[in-house]
Amino acid sequence: MFEQHFGLSKTPFDAPAAGEDVFVGPQAATLVRRAKTVFTNPDSVLCVSGPVGSGKTTLVGRALSALGRQHTVIRIGRIKLGPDEILDYMLRELGLKKMPAGTIQKITVFRNILEKLESNDIRLFVIVEDAARLGNTALQELEALTATDSGVSDGANLVLMAEAPLALALEAPGLKRLKQRARLHSTLKSMNAAETRGYVNHAIRRAGGEPENIVSDEAITSAHLVSEGIPRILNNVLMSALESAAENGMQRLEADELIRVATEDYGIEINAPVAVPGTELSAVDIPKSDTATDKDESDDAAPEETPFAEESAPAAEIEETRHDVLPELAAIDTGEHPIPALIQD
Repeated sequence: MFEQHFGLSKTPFDAPAAGEDVFVGPQAATLVRRAKTVFTNPDSVLCVSGPVGSGKTTLVGRALSALGRQHTVIRIGRIKLGPDEILDYMLRELGLKKMPAGTIQKITVFRNILEKLESNDIRLFVIVEDAARLGNTALQELEALTATDSGVSDGANLVLMAEAPLALALEAPGLKRLKQRARLHSTLKSMNAAETRGYVNHAIRRAGGEPENIVSDEAITSAHLVSEGIPRILNNVLMSALESAAENGMQRLEADELIRVATEDYGIEINAPVAVPGTELSAVDIPKSDTATDKDESDDAAPEETPFAEESAPAAEIEETRHDVLPELAAIDTGEHPIPALIQD
């Protein structure tokens, strides 16, 4: 493995980043800051769009971890569900093992869970990975189940993700209420050259290495060109190129090796010249922390968003809780949780 060859403590680009491993560039810093304000309302909706592989899921996870409060998450992946399947899916994700027979009983159980979470000051987030694929009828059902005015509790927050911006999609018949709950439409762009450099440097430092000793400036520039600033492609190409460089005994990854791997292994061709040190593309100064503040944002790096009032308080890190926030749910089929009593009635 190339980690030992380059003196790294872990693999820098292979797994989805979380917590401190997430690169906080201008786009991430803006999304984290504004999401905190969006989620001051217990049933508000955040819409995030961007190219496939642009890091939507990773950045949403980073934004949730910065809220400074306990929360549990239901993730609806890239699947299509019918309106009658949404409630069953969420109950299963919350740890329910014995499903009630009737719809009214299921809704009663779900509202009981929402009330229990609220009483423990735990916020529920439902993240839809592909809102377009999920379908409008399922989105209508999801909105009805999570709205504050549904009865017992304050509802749940929704995060809707898609490749294309969702503003127009929410104009569809039946989605008016969902549109009204949306507090922010954020569009992630592919990373520019500066963000790509910061991303690579951050990942290598988090793995215990010094970027200049492992990847040359020209290689980073080439990586930006072959990936077009898409993190998923960047990760894949860099992993393969570093592995190849290690196998060939190279002291560090150079541009020609990265280009060879991108061309031969991934079928990617570079249609633009590779800059050399001293040009504006390779001489971007990224701070050691690889984090961004409001002053770091530029017109070509900041996401397109709907303006609203912002909070300036710093975001605190907190570990995300999932199905273990209500451990008694695991025992629901044994009668140890008060919810079965509602079902029996």
